[in-house]
Amino acid sequence: MIRRTVLDLGKQPDTHALWHEAPADQLPRAKKANSMQVVLELLGHSPNCVRLARAGLVTSCGCQLKPADDPAVVVGLAVHFARSAIVHRVPLPASVAERLAEAVEAGDQACRLVAVWLADLGLLDMKPQWLAGKDSR
Repeated sequence: MIRRTVLDLGKQPDTHALWHEAPADQLPRAKKANSMQVVLELLGHSPNCVRLARAGLVTSCGCQLKPADDPAVVVGLAVHFARSAIVHRVPLPASVAERLAEAVEAGDQACRLVAVWLADLGLLDMKPQWLAGKDSR
Protein backbone atom coordinates (compact mmCIF):
# COMPACT_ATOMS: atom_id res chain seq x y z
CA MET A 1 0.00 0.00 0.00
CA ILE A 2 1.30 3.44 -0.93
CA ARG A 3 1.14 6.10 1.74
CA ARG A 4 0.72 9.67 0.65
CA THR A 5 1.25 12.74 2.72
CA VAL A 6 -0.82 15.88 2.46
CA LEU A 7 2.05 17.52 0.57
CA ASP A 8 2.18 14.69 -1.99
CA LEU A 9 -1.54 15.01 -2.77
CA GLY A 10 -1.11 18.63 -3.83
CA LYS A 11 1.65 17.74 -6.31
CA GLN A 12 -0.03 15.10 -8.44
CA PRO A 13 0.76 15.30 -12.17
CA ASP A 14 -1.79 16.25 -14.79
CA THR A 15 -2.85 12.78 -15.93
CA HIS A 16 -4.75 14.18 -18.94
CA ALA A 17 -1.53 15.59 -20.41
CA LEU A 18 0.50 12.52 -19.46
CA TRP A 19 -1.85 10.10 -21.16
CA HIS A 20 -2.11 12.16 -24.33
CA GLU A 21 1.68 12.31 -24.58
CA ALA A 22 2.16 8.59 -23.86
CA PRO A 23 2.99 6.22 -26.74
CA ALA A 24 0.02 4.14 -27.87
CA ASP A 25 1.55 0.89 -26.56
CA GLN A 26 1.62 2.34 -23.00
CA LEU A 27 -2.04 3.35 -22.93
CA PRO A 28 -4.56 1.23 -21.04
CA ARG A 29 -6.01 -1.45 -23.27
CA ALA A 30 -9.54 -2.75 -23.20
CA LYS A 31 -9.96 -6.51 -23.28
CA LYS A 32 -12.85 -6.46 -25.73
CA ALA A 33 -14.46 -3.81 -27.90
CA ASN A 34 -17.93 -2.83 -26.78
CA SER A 35 -20.76 -0.87 -28.32
CA MET A 36 -19.56 2.40 -26.87
CA GLN A 37 -16.13 1.96 -28.44
CA VAL A 38 -17.65 1.27 -31.84
CA VAL A 39 -20.00 4.24 -31.61
CA LEU A 40 -17.23 6.61 -30.51
CA GLU A 41 -15.01 5.50 -33.38
CA LEU A 42 -17.89 5.83 -35.86
CA LEU A 43 -18.37 9.40 -34.69
CA GLY A 44 -14.72 10.19 -35.36
CA HIS A 45 -12.83 9.62 -32.11
CA SER A 46 -9.36 8.13 -32.45
CA PRO A 47 -8.68 4.68 -30.98
CA ASN A 48 -6.36 6.26 -28.39
CA CYS A 49 -9.05 8.74 -27.38
CA VAL A 50 -11.59 5.92 -27.03
CA ARG A 51 -9.15 3.91 -24.93
CA LEU A 52 -8.58 6.88 -22.63
CA ALA A 53 -12.30 7.54 -22.32
CA ARG A 54 -13.03 3.91 -21.49
CA ALA A 55 -10.31 3.98 -18.83
CA GLY A 56 -11.88 7.12 -17.34
CA LEU A 57 -8.77 9.20 -17.95
CA VAL A 58 -10.24 11.88 -20.22
CA THR A 59 -13.54 13.74 -20.38
CA SER A 60 -12.90 15.87 -23.45
CA CYS A 61 -10.71 15.65 -26.54
CA GLY A 62 -9.70 17.44 -29.68
CA CYS A 63 -10.92 14.80 -32.15
CA GLN A 64 -12.62 16.00 -35.33
CA LEU A 65 -16.10 14.55 -34.92
CA LYS A 66 -18.46 13.72 -37.74
CA PRO A 67 -22.01 15.01 -37.44
CA ALA A 68 -24.36 12.32 -36.15
CA ASP A 69 -26.70 12.96 -39.09
CA ASP A 70 -23.96 12.25 -41.67
CA PRO A 71 -25.38 9.38 -43.81
CA ALA A 72 -22.17 7.36 -43.44
CA VAL A 73 -22.42 7.61 -39.65
CA VAL A 74 -26.13 6.74 -39.75
CA VAL A 75 -25.43 3.63 -41.87
CA GLY A 76 -22.58 2.57 -39.58
CA LEU A 77 -24.69 3.01 -36.45
CA ALA A 78 -27.68 1.22 -38.00
CA VAL A 79 -25.59 -1.77 -39.09
CA HIS A 80 -23.79 -1.95 -35.74
CA PHE A 81 -26.96 -1.81 -33.67
CA ALA A 82 -28.80 -4.15 -36.04
CA ARG A 83 -26.18 -6.82 -35.43
CA SER A 84 -26.53 -6.29 -31.70
CA ALA A 85 -30.34 -6.31 -31.93
CA ILE A 86 -30.30 -9.62 -33.80
CA VAL A 87 -27.90 -11.29 -31.38
CA HIS A 88 -29.58 -10.04 -28.21
CA ARG A 89 -33.14 -10.10 -29.57
CA VAL A 90 -33.80 -6.48 -28.70
CA PRO A 91 -35.27 -3.68 -30.81
CA LEU A 92 -33.16 -1.23 -32.76
CA PRO A 93 -32.55 1.89 -30.62
CA ALA A 94 -35.19 4.52 -31.36
CA SER A 95 -32.60 7.24 -31.91
CA VAL A 96 -30.86 5.16 -34.59
CA ALA A 97 -34.17 4.36 -36.30
CA GLU A 98 -35.13 8.05 -36.24
CA ARG A 99 -31.82 9.18 -37.77
CA LEU A 100 -32.12 6.49 -40.42
CA ALA A 101 -35.71 7.56 -41.20
CA GLU A 102 -34.61 11.20 -41.54
CA ALA A 103 -31.82 10.24 -43.94
CA VAL A 104 -34.16 8.04 -46.02
CA GLU A 105 -36.74 10.83 -46.21
CA ALA A 106 -33.95 13.19 -47.29
CA GLY A 107 -33.29 10.84 -50.20
CA ASP A 108 -30.08 9.08 -49.20
CA GLN A 109 -29.93 5.82 -51.18
CA ALA A 110 -27.47 4.02 -48.89
CA CYS A 111 -29.71 4.72 -45.91
CA ARG A 112 -32.75 3.55 -47.89
CA LEU A 113 -30.97 0.28 -48.71
CA VAL A 114 -30.10 -0.26 -45.04
CA ALA A 115 -33.70 0.59 -44.06
CA VAL A 116 -35.02 -2.04 -46.48
CA TRP A 117 -32.57 -4.57 -45.03
CA LEU A 118 -33.68 -3.73 -41.48
CA ALA A 119 -37.33 -4.00 -42.51
CA ASP A 120 -36.66 -7.43 -44.03
CA LEU A 121 -35.14 -8.46 -40.69
CA GLY A 122 -38.19 -7.15 -38.85
CA LEU A 123 -36.21 -4.47 -37.01
CA LEU A 124 -37.74 -1.42 -38.72
CA ASP A 125 -41.22 -0.48 -39.91
CA MET A 126 -40.97 0.85 -43.45
CA LYS A 127 -43.09 3.76 -44.57
CA PRO A 128 -44.61 3.28 -48.04
CA GLN A 129 -42.96 6.44 -49.39
CA TRP A 130 -39.52 4.96 -48.54
CA LEU A 131 -40.12 2.24 -51.10
CA ALA A 132 -40.75 4.75 -53.89
CA GLY A 133 -38.21 4.14 -56.61
CA LYS A 134 -37.20 0.81 -55.12
CA ASP A 135 -35.84 -1.52 -57.80
CA SER A 136 -36.44 -5.23 -57.75
CA ARG A 137 -34.14 -7.06 -55.42
